[in-house]
Amino acid sequence: MSQLAWAAAATPQELSDRRAELAGENIKLVVPTGADLAIETTEHFYVVGSAAPATIKLVAELAEDQMKAVKSVVSAEAGQEFFKGRATIFVMPKRYDYSEFAKMVEGRGIPNGWSSHWKYDGIDGYVSLVATDRDEEDEIEARLTSPLVSLAVATRGGDVPRWLAEGAGKVIAKRHGNTERASRGRTPKTMVNRELIDALAAMGNSKQFLEGKLTPEQSDLIATDLMAAMLDRAQKKGFDGLLRNLSRGLPFEKAFIQSFEATPQQFVDAWKRWRTGR
Repeated sequence: MSQLAWAAAATPQELSDRRAELAGENIKLVVPTGADLAIETTEHFYVVGSAAPATIKLVAELAEDQMKAVKSVVSAEAGQEFFKGRATIFVMPKRYDYSEFAKMVEGRGIPNGWSSHWKYDGIDGYVSLVATDRDEEDEIEARLTSPLVSLAVATRGGDVPRWLAEGAGKVIAKRHGNTERASRGRTPKTMVNRELIDALAAMGNSKQFLEGKLTPEQSDLIATDLMAAMLDRAQKKGFDGLLRNLSRGLPFEKAFIQSFEATPQQFVDAWKRWRTGR
């Protein structure tokens, strides 16, 4: 049996146990042998890291608080079933450790502006972030909301595209006021608009976006703007239907067509024409 087949048949408790095992293996790639680790287990999360125990506890509490924002988008059973097993949250006290985690565990670098991100591979589901005892609660909340929403969307099915989950997370975080402060590296609105225009110009057709052929920065800008439209009142019914179809086990393409009466490519093409006026 493949790992994905096992995950599809596993109970939430079995997935929680497996994720805790993977968390132990992954954190050892970053934290020196013998270093102290703190762990907190909550209704929805397994929180682990080399940050101070008080910080780990605070992150766990704030993550549970952010479930109100998450549940404004995703409807699912509470507890371990919500993320198909408890989601792991890795808490790093230094940006260097956070960057090393991505390098050692995910085999990639982290953009300069990032202080948190999420990942779901069909089995493991986690958020990784930087948090210290010097951070204000609202700063930590701003690093949690978007990736938690994204992870909740991603865990609705085995083939949910990154753009859908990432964009939904960014939109909901903004609606709830949980975005990074300007002093912490937030891009000015005028620059975001300019960058979005450039990203749209780089997207010759929707396939480039849907197949991940744009830069990560361009893709995220487009995804966020696209999902703002999809989560608008006029399209929200279709989005809710999409998540229900995914939770029923339908493949993404089929679930999307049933919900929006259009393929993803047709939907993105129509959105781009509306967004650019041509």
